[in-house]
Amino acid sequence: MSEWGLSDKGFARPSFDDILSERVKLAKELFGEDIKTGNDYAVGKHLRIGAYADAKTYETMELVYYARYPESASGVSLDRLCVYVGIQRNPATKARHKVTVTGTPGAVIPAGFAVGVSTRDIENALVFQSVEDAEIDTDGTGVLEVECTQAGLVGNVGEDAIAAIINPSADVSAITGSEILLYGADAESDAELRRRIGISTEGMGSANADAIRAAILRVPTVVSAGLIENDTSETDSAGRPPHSFECFVYGGDTDEYEQMIAEAIFSKKPVGVKSVSTSDEPVSVQVYDDGGYAHTVVFSHTETVNVKCKIQIKTDAEFEETGIEQIQKNLVSYIDGLGVGAEVVLSSLYGHIHAVEGVVDVPYLALSSDGGSSYKEENVAVEAWQVAKTTAADISVEVVT
Repeated sequence: MSEWGLSDKGFARPSFDDILSERVKLAKELFGEDIKTGNDYAVGKHLRIGAYADAKTYETMELVYYARYPESASGVSLDRLCVYVGIQRNPATKARHKVTVTGTPGAVIPAGFAVGVSTRDIENALVFQSVEDAEIDTDGTGVLEVECTQAGLVGNVGEDAIAAIINPSADVSAITGSEILLYGADAESDAELRRRIGISTEGMGSANADAIRAAILRVPTVVSAGLIENDTSETDSAGRPPHSFECFVYGGDTDEYEQMIAEAIFSKKPVGVKSVSTSDEPVSVQVYDDGGYAHTVVFSHTETVNVKCKIQIKTDAEFEETGIEQIQKNLVSYIDGLGVGAEVVLSSLYGHIHAVEGVVDVPYLALSSDGGSSYKEENVAVEAWQVAKTTAADISVEVVT
């Protein structure tokens, strides 16, 4: 028993059998070797009840012990460790789409106008609301930017999926198309948060790429970040001037978070080295040093590579009715978690498909990054300034015999 619990070697938890063996041994020392300690006897049952309670207590103590470390903590315990690296768990975010409508020329569609996915069951439709007023042009069409009322992946519906008018207006006659602008995300998982804690810890210094990237990742809603530096005396092929660097950020899309990102970059960047952007829509923010002097920090938001999948699977009797949805969920979680600059490796998807019970073979798996015009059985290349994303609607799964 002296080997159990906390020692200089860590925490050792005994099993139920270990505890029961010690209890039986102690009982025989106290009451004699001929005492009946089997499961059929009252004393034996009493010893087992106590051993079970002790085993549960040790399990709880072990959980408390390992909750002190990011590698083994989970849930709220992991959240509470984030304070030591200056980050917090990213909450779920809402998807945004661009919706094209037809209606009365010159009419103004007020913010809050509701549209949805389901045309048959309006009460249970997935609802999106316009984020600002929009005017219908003289040709009778208008464009709305709408946000899902529910946070998370649920709002990442496919192209042209938003087709229902939830609160009818005399000035809007139909919805003619939609496309996603900003992918929604579920709340950051424990695994994703552990990875970000690790990156933030590695970049605790200053004036290097790891430190800048880590500082950006501490900004709320930032999911991943990349950096390209030009440390030569010549302008590089993308147009970055000599001795400059460019940060690519996925997440942090509001003015408030862009300010925080710029301040994070400024706090870690080398003196005299310029931050730049090669994006068509660069983000330029004024930050101030301790002396009150203004500095301009420039960075880029990532480009999104929409990945579509076509899959054929063979199944057995263990394959559930929700099997296809499980495959889609697994692949969305994997691809969306790859981060800035990470390519989609075709072979890595097989494991996430076979993880669904009942899948016995995957005879066909192909990917597309051109909107579905062509599918290839090869990796999808992702540049350093891009991030791969997909939705359940982008993943076609066919069960074949």
